[in-house]
Amino acid sequence: MSPIILIVEDVAIVRRPIEIVLRREGYEVLTAENGRDALEIMSTTTPDLVLLDLGLPILSGLDVLERMRATEVLRSVRVIIMSASNESEPIERAERCGVQGRLVKTHFSLAELRDVVRATLQPQSHAAP
Repeated sequence: MSPIILIVEDVAIVRRPIEIVLRREGYEVLTAENGRDALEIMSTTTPDLVLLDLGLPILSGLDVLERMRATEVLRSVRVIIMSASNESEPIERAERCGVQGRLVKTHFSLAELRDVVRATLQPQSHAAP
């Protein structure tokens, strides 16, 4: 079974290429255009990874992340935040909620995104040193 990735991004010109690349990589891809829809999707499907824009309409990415971490079944879902801003307060707040990475939307290539997604979805190694 392919890993499920939820892309939560309100701007179609950003969301669509990410969706296409990840589908070509063989992932099952779900999309949401706002935080409320993302939580609705996650109420019935637990993704393996969420690519989460912080600047969403209706319910912010930070609000989504905080609600995920407060929900037992979503608490350990891996999250990579995406932001067009380098504002430190929201990024620090997201990092306190436990995210696996961050992409600045204006500074990453689709190849880099693919590599970050692959690395994030790798099983955690529990080997002794």
